[in-house]
Parts: sequence; C-alpha cells; structure tokens
Amino acid sequence: MIFEKDTIPFDQAMNVPDNKMQGPFKGFSWTLFTTNQPDHIVADKLTIKNINLIFAIINSGQKFIRIKYMNMIDGKPVANADLCFYLN
Repeated sequence: MIFEKDTIPFDQAMNVPDNKMQGPFKGFSWTLFTTNQPDHIVADKLTIKNINLIFAIINSGQKFIRIKYMNMIDGKPVANADLCFYLN
C-alpha cells in the first residue's frame, strides 16, 4: 500500500467482534511505524511517523476506510488525524 510517499506494509487480517465506532467488522490493515530513537527516548529529539490504514466491511455490508496518521518531529506534533470514510 502506498500512502503519501511511504510504502506501508501489510499488517493483519482483522475480525473485530465489537467496535463502538463502526460496530462489528472484518477487514485488513496496513501499518507503518518509524522512529529515530528505537532504543531510548529523548523527548525533545523524538521523531515518529505512524500510519495505519484499515479497509473493512461492517456486518451490515457497509464498507469503510479508516486512516490514522501521526507525525512528530523533534518532539513537536506536526500532524495527528483519525479519519473514517464510508463507501457506497
């Protein structure tokens, strides 16, 4: 999966029995997590990028895409979003 300029590896097949936001669903997720400090954390130097994409079908048959995106550079948040889109 490619999102922005990043290649996001497949993470897992999902079978979620209950979810407060969408209800029960089945789908697939792709996750990318990168950091400049894998072993120890220095808060004001921490750079992280975390992208999670979910493509799923709710038990009612409705399809959705969920994008969770977080980006932090030198300890300062640059972006933090959690978006869900339903498809017809």
